Amino acid sequence: MIKDENDFLGIMIDCKNDDNTCSIGKVIKESGMTDIECLPFFRSLRENKIIQEIDLETYKINPIAFSIYQSPVKKVGKSVYDSAKFSLKHFIRIIVEIIVALIIAYLVYHFGWQ
Repeated sequence: MIKDENDFLGIMIDCKNDDNTCSIGKVIKESGMTDIECLPFFRSLRENKIIQEIDLETYKINPIAFSIYQSPVKKVGKSVYDSAKFSLKHFIRIIVEIIVALIIAYLVYHFGWQ
């Protein structure tokens, strides 16, 4: 199921030939969409200079497309990394707050409350 341009670009990359060209018919067939549903994706990718129209049936995929495309594995990996980073940051903050509270409690105990 195609949800955004990234998914559509992934299908185009999967359908490409050795010379980085792909057939519109092959992309439409692989995507499971109609040609009218695919038009906005083709138009947007063409306007962003990610693909170039060679003729009425063929598009050339620019090299920048390979660095822009994020595979589902990359998306999941980035999501896991971001959540782990967020969790670790909050865990460290909680540990520091506990240590500060223990230091304050020790100082109050040692010097008295006056």
